[in-house]
Amino acid sequence: MVEATNNLPKSPQAHRAIASSVTFDGEQHVTFNIDGQLFAASMEEVGDIVDVDMLTIVPKASKIIRGLINVRGRILTMIDLRALFGQPVLPIAKNEAAVTYEYNGEGYALAVDQVKDIIGINDASLLTNLPNLSKNIRTCSRGIFRNNGNLILVLSLLDTMGLIVKSVGDSQSSSWAEIIENKSDF
Repeated sequence: MVEATNNLPKSPQAHRAIASSVTFDGEQHVTFNIDGQLFAASMEEVGDIVDVDMLTIVPKASKIIRGLINVRGRILTMIDLRALFGQPVLPIAKNEAAVTYEYNGEGYALAVDQVKDIIGINDASLLTNLPNLSKNIRTCSRGIFRNNGNLILVLSLLDTMGLIVKSVGDSQSSSWAEIIENKSDF
């Protein structure tokens, strides 16, 4: 049985703060925070930026699966990037921020702490990943971009979803797959 969480506490961290000064020197990327670290994903990969009002918990799912959400009538699996990257998981809160992504014909929402800016990044300006990054972040990262003194880890959402599928498969949790297969029931 799936439990709907309607009365979520409002999250002070999960709000959009897209700046008004936007630069476009390369391919457009949306930037977001996860546990104080700045990340970016290509706008060509990102479907939408959403605030999550209601989340349906999936019992016995991997800790990477935050739950299911409804975005304009479409059920998406919400992924906890903090859990994937080995960071402390936050309690579920109303108005969490997420970026959506389509993978193998299915929709996903990747939970982030806060959406920041849209910036331009040229692939030629990416630096090599630092050796002290966690294995999961290195697997998902295309490289590092320096912007106004900040280091931004540029993610490949395709590689991120590949890691998520592997991690969830390794957890041997069948509930997620069963819910996804029957998602028309929601």
